[in-house]
Formats: sequence, C-alpha cells, structure tokens
Amino acid sequence: MYKVAYPSKQEALTIFCQHAFNQSSPSDDFKALATEFSALAGHLPLGLRVLGSFMRGKSKEEWEFSLPTLKHRLDGEIEKVLKVGYNGLHKDDKALFLHIACLFSGHHENYVKEMVIPPNNDSDVGFGLEVLANKSLIQKYENGIVEMHSLLRQLGREVVREQSIYEPGKRQFLMNTRETCGGTGTVLGISLDMSEIKEELYISEKTFEEMRNLLYLKFYMSSHVDDEMKLKLLLPEEGLSYLPQLRLLQWDAYPLEFLPSHFRPECLVELNMSNSKLKKLWSGVQPLRNLRTMNLYNSRNLEVLPNLLEATKLNTLNLGWCESLVELPSSIKNLQNLFLLEMSCCGKLEIIPTNINLASLEFLHLRYCTRLKTFPEISTNIRLLKIKGTSITEVPPSVQYWRKIEEICMERTKVKRLVHVPYALERLCLRGNRELETLPRYLKYLPRLHMIDISYCINIISLPELPGSVSALTAVNCESLQRLHSHFRNRSITLNFTNCLKLDQRAQEKIHESVYINQSAYQVALLPGAQVPTYFTYRSTGNAIMIHWDKLDLSKYNRFKVCLVLGAGKRFQGCDIKFYKQMLCKPREYHVAKRLDTPILVSDHLCMCEFGLLPPHPPTQRELLRPIKMMMVSFESRGFDKCQVKECGLQFLEPHETSQFRSLSLHQYFGSSSSSGNEDHEETSSDIEEIIHGDKEGSSRNKSVRSWIKVGAKKLRLSLDCLKH
Repeated sequence: MYKVAYPSKQEALTIFCQHAFNQSSPSDDFKALATEFSALAGHLPLGLRVLGSFMRGKSKEEWEFSLPTLKHRLDGEIEKVLKVGYNGLHKDDKALFLHIACLFSGHHENYVKEMVIPPNNDSDVGFGLEVLANKSLIQKYENGIVEMHSLLRQLGREVVREQSIYEPGKRQFLMNTRETCGGTGTVLGISLDMSEIKEELYISEKTFEEMRNLLYLKFYMSSHVDDEMKLKLLLPEEGLSYLPQLRLLQWDAYPLEFLPSHFRPECLVELNMSNSKLKKLWSGVQPLRNLRTMNLYNSRNLEVLPNLLEATKLNTLNLGWCESLVELPSSIKNLQNLFLLEMSCCGKLEIIPTNINLASLEFLHLRYCTRLKTFPEISTNIRLLKIKGTSITEVPPSVQYWRKIEEICMERTKVKRLVHVPYALERLCLRGNRELETLPRYLKYLPRLHMIDISYCINIISLPELPGSVSALTAVNCESLQRLHSHFRNRSITLNFTNCLKLDQRAQEKIHESVYINQSAYQVALLPGAQVPTYFTYRSTGNAIMIHWDKLDLSKYNRFKVCLVLGAGKRFQGCDIKFYKQMLCKPREYHVAKRLDTPILVSDHLCMCEFGLLPPHPPTQRELLRPIKMMMVSFESRGFDKCQVKECGLQFLEPHETSQFRSLSLHQYFGSSSSSGNEDHEETSSDIEEIIHGDKEGSSRNKSVRSWIKVGAKKLRLSLDCLKH
C-alpha cells in the first residue's frame, strides 16, 4: 500500500495560508503567527485546513489570544471535524487510539504491542495498528515507529477528559498535576512531566492503593531540572506502601532508596528508574518473565542488582554511571535475549561472570570501568565492544572466533602487546594505549578491516602491513613510529601521520607512493614535511599558484592533486580552495574538511589531497571582452588562529591516468625550493613577469592586466610573492 507522507514545513505553511488568508503566503504582520499555527497543526493537511479556516478573518489580537489556548485545548469546530474518524472506529480500536494518544506515540510498534493489553482477548493490537494507519489516525514509518499527529493526540486527551469532567480520578489516563494526586480503579495510566511542576506535589503513602488496575506509571522529565526542582515531587520518608502490578514503571530521579516491599514486578515490561537514589530494587528471585527493558542509568547509589534468573526476555540492560556497583550477578547467564548491555563509567565494577555465552548480545559497553582487569568473554556474537579506559591488560585468543564483530574500541587500556584480533573485525581503535608496543603481523589477512586508529600510542615503532581494505589510518602523535612495512594499496585511503616526526625516509616514500599512485578524490594525507615534492608539476611559495593559459589545457584533465606546506605552531582545521579559471572571475570552491583530531603541529607538515575538477562558471560579458589569460588557485586555512600555508603545489591528472611512481633521490624526492626546481613552474613564472613588466607592443594593455592581477591578489589577501616566482 502506498502511504502519502506529511507535507514539508513550507508546504504545510502554504496549505494553512490558503485557508486562512486565501493566498499562499502570509503578510509580514502575520508571518510569525502563521508559522506557529502551521506548526501547531503538525503538518496534518486536515488540521491545516480546519485551523486555517477557523482563523480566517480574525484580527492579529485574536490570533495572539487563541494560540496559547489551542496548544492545550481544541476548538469545538476543529474537534468536531477530527472526531469523525475516531467515532467511526470499533470500540477496541478506540481504546488503542487513546493508549497511543496518551502514552505511546513515538514508540516502536513492537513496544506498543508488548505494552497494550487488548480489551477483548480476541482482538489483536497489530491489526488495530493497521486499522488506525489505514484511517490516517497514526503514521507508521519504515523503521517501525508509530506516531500520532499532535492534533489527534489532543483529540484523544479531550476524549479522556470527557470521561469524567469533574472527577479526574475516574478517567482512564491522568496527564497533569491536578489529576495525579488521586485516582480510582478506572485509571489505567499516569503520565506526568516533572519538569513542568510549578508547585510542590505531594504523593502520599497510599496514593496508589485505590488504583488497582493501574498499568502504566510514567513520571518523566522532558528537560533537565536541577536537584531543587526535583524536590517538588514529594514522597513520604517511609516510602510507598503499595504499587500495583504495573507493565510500565518509569520514574526519573526516584527519590527513595527502595521500592515498596510488597511490589510485585511480575507484569513489568519496562523498568526505567534513571537518575534514581535506589540502593537496591528487591530481594530474592522475582518472576520477571515479561521484562524487556531495565534502565537504571546514573543510579549512583545502586550497590547490587537483583537476581535476574527469570528475566529471560530482557533485551536491554542499562547500568551506565552506576558508580557503586561492584559486580554483575552470575544470573546474567540466563539472559539469552539480551541485546545491549551498557555499563560505562561503573567505576567500582571489578567482576563480570566468565565462561558464559549470551547468544543475542551484540552491544557491550564498558568504557571507563577503571577497575575492570578481565577481558569480557561473555558472548561470541558481539558486534560492538567498547572497553575504553579499563585496566584490561590482554586480549584472549578466543576473540579470533568472534564472527559478527564489527568494531572494538579499546582506547587507553593497559595492553602492552596486541596478539589476538578477530578475523571479521572492521574497525579497530587503539588510541592512547601508551604501553602498547606491537601490533599483530596478521592484520594484513583481515579482509574486512577498513579503519585503524593508533593515535597517541607513543611506544609503537613500526606498523605492520595492512590489508587493502583499510580506508582510514590515523596515527596522530605516535612519537616513536619509524617504519612502515608496506605502502597502502587502497585507492580511497585517508592517512593522518600528524606529529610522527621519527618516520624514516623509506616510510615517507611509501606514504608519497600511496598518495601519488592511489589517492582518490576527497581523501587526505597529513605527514611531517617542509617542501612540496617535485612530482607536483606546479609549485609556489605562499598560498596561491598562478598559471598562464598557454601552459595548461584544462580540457584534458578531470581531477587534480594538491599539496600544502603547513607552518608549525598552529592547529590545521581545514582549508578552503578557490579555483579561478581566469583572474577575478567567479571561482569554483573546494574544501579540505577539519580532521577530528587536530593537535598543534610540532613541525611543518604536508597536507595532500585530490579533487574532481569541476567545470568553470560561464564567463561574464566583462570577462569575454577583457580576458586575463591567467589561472589562479588560492588556499586559505580555516579557524580563528589560522595555520599558515607556506607553500603549495598542483598536479593535474587525465581521466584514467595511471602514473608510475619514479624512484627519486632524496634531493629530488623531497624537492628543491619551489622557485628553482621545475621547468614548467619557472616558465610560468617568467610568463607572469612578462605580462607584468612587458614593454612590447600593446604595453598599455599589459599594464591594465598587471593592474587587474594586483587588484585581484590584494582582494584575495594573497601575498604578491606568488607574482614574483
């Protein structure tokens, strides 16, 4: 079935204005208001038409008065139109509509199916979702998210309000502070945004005793609030005497150390107690057969996890920043459906069960568990492992047989020798392993490896041969790195050897070979160097190169290489390149993006990259009448404290050109000065001199051209040195 998407923001504004003003756009006086009303309608075409018609002919003051009210209550005419679709539903589908309107819009359809109990055992939630989608009462996206339009959510909440206008406790869903303090057996769900509480809200010990059918309890914070504001939701010191058999328990910043002693979690599907002050959840083995999600993130006082023996359906366990947690219970071995285990920043964690294999575990995060010394061998099916900042000293042989692993992030560990690496690995991050001395030689046999980062590994002396699949190598501040065992075969590789000052001559030659022969468009190489290599045909001091048209036929080329000499003492934060087909014409622009890691350059560095050659902009009438037969390429580094471009070089390449790298002497390879080592460049420079200083026939025109060039150079903030070489 073809599903029509909501209009774009601009299309929605146009629809609204057509009905509000009988024109496609608002006047300046109403522009801001029309945009807010259009957003209020949430891009729902029906809502845009109804809301626009409702506001037609009203004064600006009436618009301003209506906006705050409509954000919380529907106008009667709007409600009447929207209610047509709701009234046509079967009673079971009406119930599902209200659940989504009050609680579950924006969640995955599987989550909705798990949470909602059909009023009739014969009804099916999945079928109900299809009914609502077919009637355009919800939107189902390709990623499974179910979303209800804001106006329809307001309609649903208005329907709930009308269930008992004067006694909120008899409604199915309670949605604000005025309704929350008391309820009856009619109440199915409570949803309260605690960040909107303006005055103290007291929840008594027995608040929930009358709500025996309560299934969903959601006290959440849509925005960050400080500790003082959290205290506006008050509970008795002795705690709650009762909580019903909930399916959803979300209580952000829960202020007590324990849950009610008689609480039975057997119906729980989701337990979300992030930022709580809990020390312990409950004792003994509880029947947690329905539990899918347990989120105790940032519960810094939590000392022990409950026994999870029967939580066999649990797929997400978030214990990040549980700083008092020392060990993971052995009962975790039963969590064969666990998909994500998040335990980052558990600073006291020391013990993780061994000799278990969680069949479904794919994401394991243990970053900054600083006391953890044992490598986590708890699943052979992990796809992403993060053990940054742990005290792990070695990687066991068993990891070689992890067949699904995509990425291992093991920054700043205590590993000295990396011997074992999974054969299926795609990304390996070893940044900051200051004790690491060697990498395994068999890296070259890893067919999927495409990223490796060894930055700040200050004791690595040599880099073994890498597979042709590697497309990104980052080795920033590898102070001891001297040797590379091979050149790089991947045509799309990005290389970063910033501040690797001990690279020997052969290693630098291998990098240059890779750049010269293999580098493809938009890939960048950074390495120490003070001169543009001689294989760049055009070279110049300063931040610009000028070339006479007679020396270059651009129509033969489809790409070009760039080499910049970057001055020491600053951070290289990218570069803007402007390519002028002729002086003062509109340039084509290219960009070298900022690297993720940009340390201060300890010495001069080379930045080399390649771009596809874009066709020039069509010439203006003035350019046709007064052509200046000089092409110019300028380079401007980015950032507040800009890195100096001391020299620059260009090389143009023909389509499918396959240059063979020449074996050059040290003198040839690292280049003589740019002013005296290249015939083409010297000829180009002499031609520039001829134009500027020429006194041949037509010298008045040459003077005019000279003036244009100087003006252009000044306008582009270029050093006139580029005109002298």
